[in-house]
Amino acid sequence: MGIVATLLLGWYSDYNTSRRWHVGILLSFTAILSGALMLSAPTRGAKFAALVINGCQFAGQTVMFAWANDMTRRDDAKRSVVIASMNMFSVAVYLWLSIVFYNATQAPDWFKGNIAMICMGVFLLLTTLGTMWFQKRQERQERQEREELGRTEDVAVEKLTLEGERKVDSV
Repeated sequence: MGIVATLLLGWYSDYNTSRRWHVGILLSFTAILSGALMLSAPTRGAKFAALVINGCQFAGQTVMFAWANDMTRRDDAKRSVVIASMNMFSVAVYLWLSIVFYNATQAPDWFKGNIAMICMGVFLLLTTLGTMWFQKRQERQERQEREELGRTEDVAVEKLTLEGERKVDSV
């Protein structure tokens, strides 16, 4: 499930670059749903379904890193700090979450792990909404900067050549 979700959500993200937050919302709900279902699974099939749904979480790193790269494309220093921080956090989570919350002595119920999964789903939801707000603010600021310079992507700019002829170039 993780490979399929990574491919599908990665392709969705590539074709919907301005709406990558959809993936974050979906992944946060699958994390909350799978954690809650594992806590009180009525049947063995429901528990298996929760584990399969939880496999979608592997797609998060791919899409969120693409979103961060896209949002920081104009500032290399900011991009390096953001990507390094994201990488450091994800390695710490993958390393310690399995040891602390999903150890073998808690199997097959993983009560602490399911609580942690729900908390991580809520955290992902909040960070996705916050990042979406920052993206909208950044797009608004970039649009205002273009308007202040008298340029928009669809407006032609007139230039005078040395001979005094009028020449129209598209920006």
